[in-house]
Amino acid sequence: MTTCSVIYKPYFSPEFSKQAEKYRSVKKLLAKKVMQLTHNPYIACKSELLAGELKGLRSARVTKSFRVIFTVCEECRARKFQKLVGCLPSFCEQMKSGTIILLTFGPHDKAYS
Repeated sequence: MTTCSVIYKPYFSPEFSKQAEKYRSVKKLLAKKVMQLTHNPYIACKSELLAGELKGLRSARVTKSFRVIFTVCEECRARKFQKLVGCLPSFCEQMKSGTIILLTFGPHDKAYS
C-alpha cells in the first residue's frame, strides 16, 4: 500500500477557522478536502481558478453547496497575483511557496462574497 505524502502545507486564515467552526455538520468532509488540497491543490481536488473580483484565488467543492476558497503561494507568485488576492508583502514573504492559504469556507453564495 502506497501512502501519499503531504506536499503543500496548509495555512488556516482566521476567517476560514471561524467558518469551519460554524459549519460543523460538514467537518469530516472539510477535513478530507483539506487533505486532498495538501496533496495536490490543482488536479486531485478538482479546484478551479476564479475570475473577476476573485481572480487569483481558487475554489474547491466540499459538497454540492459548500466551497473552500484558497490560494496557492507558488501559483500566486508565478502569476503575480499578490496584489489581486490582497497579500501584504510582509505576509507573502514569510510564506513558503509550498503553502496553501485557506481563506474561507461556506455555502456557495457566502463563500464567494
